[in-house]
Amino acid sequence: MAALLTEARDAASAARLAGQSALNAAVLEDLVTRYRALAADGLAANLYRRTATAKDARRIARRFLAFEDLILRFATRPDLDIFTNDLASHCTSWVRSAVSGFSRWSGRVAGVVLSIACGTDIFRQRAAEAGVVAAS
Repeated sequence: MAALLTEARDAASAARLAGQSALNAAVLEDLVTRYRALAADGLAANLYRRTATAKDARRIARRFLAFEDLILRFATRPDLDIFTNDLASHCTSWVRSAVSGFSRWSGRVAGVVLSIACGTDIFRQRAAEAGVVAAS
């Protein structure tokens, strides 16, 4: 999934640099199809496993499916340029996650996925500096 999100980020950046307000329909269709397949495969692969890791994997796979429009907004609307590595927004998203009850999910799984996708593991460092503590 991280590789797909990185590929989608690059495609959206290329479209934005070319002055396009949207990705090519065929490219977007391919990205969305593979995104859905990866999320469904992740859910299916962990459906009957009862470990804590499998539970986390099911949870993030369900969220990938449920929040597809939000997660892929940077690809469906490349003119918005919302796939960034802005540290302030990541720190505030930790706070929002903690308040809404998703601190365990965001602290463990989303941090890893975003770290891989963005190529950095500075999320936890900045959150710790801001005094935000996520359960792990």
